[in-house]
Amino acid sequence: MKTVYEASIDTKSYVLDHYDVTVPTNSISAGSNFSMSITAKNDTGDTLTSYSGNVSLQSVLASNENMAGSGVLGVTNATLASGVATINTQTYNRGETIKIKAIDSNFKVGLSSAIEFVPTYELGISLSANPSSVLTNEAAQVTAEIKDYYGSPLKNAVVVFDVIRGSGALSALTGTTDSLGRVTVAFTPLYSGLCEIRAISGNLVPATVSVNTLTLVLSANGGIVVSDDNRSSVEIPPNALSEDAVVGISRVSGVASGQGQEFEITGKRKVSQLRITDLNSAAKLVLHFNLDGSNNVANTNVNIAEVNDKLGLFYWDGVNWQKMPCTVSAAAQTVTANVTHFSRYALRGTVKPSGFSFQRVNPKPFTPNPDGVYDRAYFYYENPDNVDVGIKIYDLKGFLVRNIDVNTGSAPYWDGRDNNGRMMQGGVYIFQMKAGNKIIKDTIILAK
Repeated sequence: MKTVYEASIDTKSYVLDHYDVTVPTNSISAGSNFSMSITAKNDTGDTLTSYSGNVSLQSVLASNENMAGSGVLGVTNATLASGVATINTQTYNRGETIKIKAIDSNFKVGLSSAIEFVPTYELGISLSANPSSVLTNEAAQVTAEIKDYYGSPLKNAVVVFDVIRGSGALSALTGTTDSLGRVTVAFTPLYSGLCEIRAISGNLVPATVSVNTLTLVLSANGGIVVSDDNRSSVEIPPNALSEDAVVGISRVSGVASGQGQEFEITGKRKVSQLRITDLNSAAKLVLHFNLDGSNNVANTNVNIAEVNDKLGLFYWDGVNWQKMPCTVSAAAQTVTANVTHFSRYALRGTVKPSGFSFQRVNPKPFTPNPDGVYDRAYFYYENPDNVDVGIKIYDLKGFLVRNIDVNTGSAPYWDGRDNNGRMMQGGVYIFQMKAGNKIIKDTIILAK
């Protein structure tokens, strides 16, 4: 019997069809080393062990393979030998989900499965408020954002919110970051002034943001604007404002050591948003002062037992602090005064004068126009003995222009008008102040 032998025919293709890109894990810390391999394959998925060649490596978004990743691969080229290339020190610095693409000069391609890179390197939290200034009982959107050193967002992180200054309500005390590393809560302040919100996440350094809160005051009605700590206030009488305005009062932080406690009163016209400094009539200002552990007025050396003689109220005129008349209450820890302008005020240690003391006229020059800024020239003096004070304005020819009312309860002022209510021309004028047997003369400049 004749034996027939059949030859074995190799039908395997040795033509490169694609690459197999493999990463052992699908979750990696951004910036950390990881291993990967690129294998040459034929059309049936067999490894081409005799193949050698070069490929370029690219990142593409897992959600859209036509878009490049926003990070950087540490190794961007590989050489295959015996059909395989292995990289043990590959890195990717962006926190996002990508695929790694291998491509050669003949456009043969390989694509890995999706890999999630988790941001971990030098994570930081930031906080923002939109808008950063609101009316009382209106909400600001407060957004916490967590990113790493490379700007990669951290998702699914728990953030805790709280109010560390002022008063207000948060829509939520905790939240979880989304795919952009963000979580937003609404903050609704209760009082005017500066409120501060804090965000905490794990061991990260907490972030804070301030929301400036204003109160809408209708000109015809007036109103009481309360500070962020609900202890200080300014009571504005009807028609003291020329039009409806948003007003705020807040305690100033970061005051230099030993320089007392400062407060800021701000006002803007509701429609035009122009700044307001001067009022048509006096408002009642009540400022609350804190005490330190030694029972001194905080940031001063004035003891609570001495406040009536040694604690003073000052107003910042843009150049200097000007002392103003006030009433101090040790029991209530308050200083009360009638004021006719919005500005920065300070409670500081002072020396009670032995008699009448003239300080200055401010501003100089002044500009009496309806813009609400520097419309009046104020006369500042101390009068501990309450002697009778009279102020008269003269032109350079010696004619009487105006008798100034000194019984307003606040610093007296000249608004640029004569005794008949007519606005005077710009120029230099003379004022004469008589206090008891003292007479002070100086100039005032009216500018237009």
